[in-house]
Amino acid sequence: VTRILVTFPDPFPLDQEKQWRLVQVSTLKEMHRILCKSKECPGTLLLATDHEGYHDWCQEVMDRANADLVLFEKVDPCPDRLEWMPAVT
Repeated sequence: VTRILVTFPDPFPLDQEKQWRLVQVSTLKEMHRILCKSKECPGTLLLATDHEGYHDWCQEVMDRANADLVLFEKVDPCPDRLEWMPAVT
């Protein structure tokens, strides 16, 4: 797998629903496990959300997932979404 697209997942905005969010440490570890790791085809995880609270959640979960071993590096600046996902919600 060379690319995983997570596009506008349900933010489950209530505190008691957070366990149902797609982006969790365990999910990120599984995504990392299946992504290609060769220099010729480095695996990429692309996440798009229009929910500010979910964005903040994803950043926090990514930091926790990267605590022991860097699984994913943040790309800065973020690639323009229209380059990798031309659909607009």
